[in-house]
Amino acid sequence: MTKLVLVISTLGLFFAFDACRMNANVQEEGSSSLLWKVYGNDLKDTSYLYGTIHIQDKRVFEYGETVEKAFQKSDKVAVEVLMDRIDPSTMMDVMFMEDTTLDMLLSEKEYARLEEAYKSITGAGLETANRLKPFFISANMIQSLMPRDMAMPLDMHFIQQARKAEKTVVGLETLDEQIAIIDDLSYTRQMNMLMESIEDVDKMKDQFKELVDAYLNMDKQRVMKLMEDPSLPEDFMDNLLDKRNKLMVARMQPLFKTSGTFVAVGAAHLYGEEGLINMLRQKGYQVEPVKFAFEIED
Repeated sequence: MTKLVLVISTLGLFFAFDACRMNANVQEEGSSSLLWKVYGNDLKDTSYLYGTIHIQDKRVFEYGETVEKAFQKSDKVAVEVLMDRIDPSTMMDVMFMEDTTLDMLLSEKEYARLEEAYKSITGAGLETANRLKPFFISANMIQSLMPRDMAMPLDMHFIQQARKAEKTVVGLETLDEQIAIIDDLSYTRQMNMLMESIEDVDKMKDQFKELVDAYLNMDKQRVMKLMEDPSLPEDFMDNLLDKRNKLMVARMQPLFKTSGTFVAVGAAHLYGEEGLINMLRQKGYQVEPVKFAFEIED
């Protein structure tokens, strides 16, 4: 997977993916799941992990009764970031570069190529976006490329439903913590990733399609394979997934102890040696998959 697709798909700040048509069937025994129950270790109530994908594709909302029941029976809902509590002016501040602009980072020829791609995808020029960090230029382009069937991404849907039900809603991370991961990449590195992506827009769209296909099939091996990119620095990948997972586990444990909690975070955080499932098991919790099927209409 290209670096740009990997980074944007792992952070919950921006949500835009395409998807290919498929049929989701009930999982076979031994396969993975996106829904996991957490119990034991002296917990009085069962909690749940649910792997989300940060998109507005209608099909990912059709998770059915099993997931809905787990959500409804939980007193608290934990997500990556409380996006509905972020002040728009604060968000704008963190999106802009300081002391530089896009045209200062690029040659005249490169800037013209980027502007042509940006305008063809978003319908807008770069004049008002010249101070945006390259990461957010990328996010704008991806949002414009991908269809949005629903009014909000899946994560925001869970936040909204929890607020309506008057559940306690908790963010496992802060905006500053997620922005710090982006800012760990220099503007030059972000720009290189952006320019690489516009060389083959169709390839980028195909990679998102493959990621969503793997998600809807609950194929953890494909999800993990798609999240690999050996060209990214090891310390950056550690910040993008492993360190965040450790922080999430530390912050969700007190929630588990008081009452049942529905944890909805990106599916890539669940799996692997440093994933949430394995780390919770190492802490003494029982973590088991709950079978369900997406109820996707043709």
